[in-house]
Amino acid sequence: MAARRLGGSQLGIGDYNEKVVLYHVRHQKQVTKAEIARSSGLAAQTVSVIVNRLLKAGLLKSSSAKKTERKQVGFPAKPVILNPQAVFSIGISIGRRSLSISLVNFCCEIVKQFSATFEYPNPMFCLDFIESHFQKMVSSLTMTERDSLIGVGVSAPYGLGDRMRQTQGKDILTDNWKKINLKTFIEGLTDLPVFLEHDVKAACLADMTLTPKNERAPSYLYIFVGTVLGGAIVIEDNLFKGRFGYAGALGPMITGRSEDGKPLPVLDFASTSMIDKPLARLGTKLIAESLNNGTADSWGSDDKSNLAEIERWLETASRHLALLIINSCSILDFETIVIDGDLPKAIVEELCHRTEQELEQIDFTGLIRPNVSSGKLGHDSYALGASFLPIYARFEPTQAQFFSQTNDVNKII
Repeated sequence: MAARRLGGSQLGIGDYNEKVVLYHVRHQKQVTKAEIARSSGLAAQTVSVIVNRLLKAGLLKSSSAKKTERKQVGFPAKPVILNPQAVFSIGISIGRRSLSISLVNFCCEIVKQFSATFEYPNPMFCLDFIESHFQKMVSSLTMTERDSLIGVGVSAPYGLGDRMRQTQGKDILTDNWKKINLKTFIEGLTDLPVFLEHDVKAACLADMTLTPKNERAPSYLYIFVGTVLGGAIVIEDNLFKGRFGYAGALGPMITGRSEDGKPLPVLDFASTSMIDKPLARLGTKLIAESLNNGTADSWGSDDKSNLAEIERWLETASRHLALLIINSCSILDFETIVIDGDLPKAIVEELCHRTEQELEQIDFTGLIRPNVSSGKLGHDSYALGASFLPIYARFEPTQAQFFSQTNDVNKII
C-alpha cells in the first residue's frame, strides 16, 4: 500500500475497509470498535486491526468520553473520533454574489477563510482574488499544516455568465467566464490535486456527509435557495448526478406564468435575487454581504418596509417551492425534502414552515407526502462543499462512483 506523508504520519489509504471505518466514524462522530463492527458489517477483529492502524497513522484519536454499551470481549468502551489536525483541505467557492477561499480540517470545520461579496462576478476580480488570497492562505500555514494539505476543491454554478447576463445585464464581463478553464487556472497555482464540482451539488455532498446518518433520511431532495435556486438528489446515501450531470437542477422547473402567459421557472420566484432587489431599493445590503460581515441575525428586521418585502417574498417562495416539491415527488418518492439557503437561519426555518403549510393545501393522493426540514450548514454550505471535495475523494468509500459520473468542467461556468 503506497504511503504519503501527512502531518508527520505515514498514511496509505488504499484499503477500502479503512475508508469504511473512517466513514462510520465521521457519520457517528464518536464511536467504539464494537459499534463500528455492528454498523459496518465488518468482522470485529478486522475493525480492531484497522482502528489501531488509523490511530497509529494519526487519522483517528481516542476520545476522552466513555460510552456505555453491551460488554463485548476485546472491545474497550472508550470511543474513537476523527483527528481534526490529521488532514487539511482548501476550498474555493465562486458564486454569483460572493467568493470564498477556506481552509478546513479533517472534521470539515472552517479554520481560516477569506471572502468577498459583489453585485456580479467580474471574472478578472474573481481570478485576481483567488490567486492572491490562495497564496496568502498557503503562506499562513505552519509546516505541519502544509504537509497535511491533500487537495483543493472548487465549486461554481452552471452557466455563471449566462445567468448573470439575464439578471444583471453585464454582457461583456460575464461572457469572459466562457473563455476561462477554471480547473486549469487553479492547477496553475498549486501542485495539489484539484477537484471541480457544481456549487449546489458540492453543498449537498457536504450536507449528506456531515449530517449524522441518524439525523437525516437516506434519500431526499435537496433544495438550496441561493442567488439562483438550485437542487440535488440523494438516493440511498449517494448523491445522484445523472447521465449528463444535471440531475436535481431544479431552478428551471416551471411553477408559474407571467401576466402575458409565458411559463416561468421556480428560480424566478424562490431565489434570493428576488428579495435582494426590493431590499436594495430600500437601502438594505445584499444578503451575501450581511452574512459575510456577521449582521445576518438582524438582516431586514430593523425596518417595517424590509419586513413587508421579506413577508411578500416568503409567501411567494413557499408557494412555488410547494409546487416544485409535488412535481418532484411525482418522479421520485422522496420521504424528505431538505431546504437550505444563503439566508439567515431564521428565514430558512420560516421558509420551511410556510412550505409545509402550502403542501398541506395540495392533494397528495397517489403520492407520499414528504417531510420538510431545514439544512444544517446554511451560509457555509458552498464553502464546506468545495472544501470537502478533496477529503471526500481521498477517504470516502463511495468516491469512485461519485467522481466517475459526468462532470464536464466546461459546463460549470
